[in-house]
Amino acid sequence: MRRIVLFVVAAVAALAVSGAAGSVSGGWTLRELDPVRGRVGVAMAVNASGVVVGAHASGRVSGGGDCYVGFLWRPGGTKLKQIGPSKCFGDMWSTSAALDVTPGGRVLGEVFCSGCSGGTATYWVWPAAANPTPGADSEWAWNPAPAAGPSRTCSLTPARSTRCLPFRGLPAVTGARIEEMGCGGQNLNGLGLNDHVDVIAYLDWCQDAGTGEIYGPDSYYLAGPDGLVNFGFRGTAVIAALNAWGHVAGGIGVPHGWHAFLWDGRRIVDLGTLGGQKSQAVALNDHSQVAGWSTTRSGKRHGFLWAGGRMTDIGAVVPLAVNAQGAVLSTRTEGKRLHAFLWHDGRTADVGYWRTPSAGNAHILGAGRRALALDDAGRVAGTDGQGHAAVWEQGHTTRLPEPPGATASAAVDIDVRGGIAGWIRNERGQLRAVLWGKRS
Repeated sequence: MRRIVLFVVAAVAALAVSGAAGSVSGGWTLRELDPVRGRVGVAMAVNASGVVVGAHASGRVSGGGDCYVGFLWRPGGTKLKQIGPSKCFGDMWSTSAALDVTPGGRVLGEVFCSGCSGGTATYWVWPAAANPTPGADSEWAWNPAPAAGPSRTCSLTPARSTRCLPFRGLPAVTGARIEEMGCGGQNLNGLGLNDHVDVIAYLDWCQDAGTGEIYGPDSYYLAGPDGLVNFGFRGTAVIAALNAWGHVAGGIGVPHGWHAFLWDGRRIVDLGTLGGQKSQAVALNDHSQVAGWSTTRSGKRHGFLWAGGRMTDIGAVVPLAVNAQGAVLSTRTEGKRLHAFLWHDGRTADVGYWRTPSAGNAHILGAGRRALALDDAGRVAGTDGQGHAAVWEQGHTTRLPEPPGATASAAVDIDVRGGIAGWIRNERGQLRAVLWGKRS
């Protein structure tokens, strides 16, 4: 997962299409969030309270190009609140973006730093769960302090029981602390956040410049009030999703295979497969229902929903999300088109064809999670085949409104009460952060 926020404009350029926008529905309203006319910006996530986060241009870097900073917008607000680190000058410039917002208003973001001795990329959380490390550079001070509890590695034994041992050699999982150690080459990617002050992250690797010792290479971590937990290196475990209770889901190595797993805070639950040797969890809801994919006895890859100890086959699709009702949004690639489906209680609805707005920089859309978005009402938002934002609801797809002269748009997150977050490309070719709301 590459994380160069500077290229957000290029990332979305692929959305542009020739010709004017098509017809729009009167059932939705459009609001541009940034009052500064002409400033480039994109909205990336929205919560149930209508709080929106994203990134907007805040200046120019020394070598040319826009410098971005994370923002937060609240309903009724007249301006965007800057919440991400940003330093748009000098040899060690940094630029950031806000990627996700929790129901309680905590924000997960990323920062890319050019010329920093400690590496290039890390995550940040706003507001931080604790005070930043003393002495850290201001642009790194947004990282949460390390958890106070112990660090441990948990794994499955051949008998499928959980074994947790102390993990020695991981001093911290924050960019600020890693920077102070003089590490080189690390990428610390934030992947999930909740209001229980848990974070899941991926650490590429970190080598101490003084001793040469390597810490936590190629590993995923769950960091929370009870300490740090990992499940092995990337080749032996992957964490893909986090819920409100600090449970995580992913994939873990087992004898003669790779299985989807659920960590319930105490033990690793092996979810099994659909008859094959491999399965992988990709999404998790607050009821600890898990969506993912598995190979079948014939070797084909099918999607599944795991709930109450049972794995259900939902067909030859790849799941993207599972909502609070246990509905699973999945896709199947057909040529150059993305065919989407919504499965719920044994029934599958055809959601139609879409295109991904991720281009070559999927990180700016939440690590590629935002090709399509699903809310708890079963609505799906995304970008249609002509490069315009649209929403699917109860069997019907509606093009979302655009201002006159706009040539493209993208919807990347949806909440049943908060609205739909995304951006439009206006008549001047500029990207503008927007929020679509349901007309009352």
